[in-house]
Amino acid sequence: MTLEVLDLHFHNSPRQALLRVNNASARETSFLSSEKFDQMIASALVATFIASQAAFLLAFEQTDDYDGGHFRWFRGRFDKFLYIDRVVVAESCRRQGYGAMLYADLFARCSAWPHECRLRSQRPTT
Repeated sequence: MTLEVLDLHFHNSPRQALLRVNNASARETSFLSSEKFDQMIASALVATFIASQAAFLLAFEQTDDYDGGHFRWFRGRFDKFLYIDRVVVAESCRRQGYGAMLYADLFARCSAWPHECRLRSQRPTT
């Protein structure tokens, strides 16, 4: 089976399955209602998923309508940024390269944008 990364903005059918994947990892990501998940997808600049419905990525740029605490921290310090809020992979699909596929797709998208993209693995403490 060939896996592909698709844009979640244009696909409603996998959302409930992906919401279950998110909520199964709520300790690491935070529990979401269906309404909040749909709102985040609508607001995110990048909302992608693996076609098997086993993994997804949400990323927001500085002008997106999002209220996450870490996102607000970046918004208060940087004029331009892309904040990766979550990359979630179903437990049964971990260590199979799904996260790497989502990141590779994101970086390919970034290369087409007119601004620099940098990866910061941890938020600074200052």
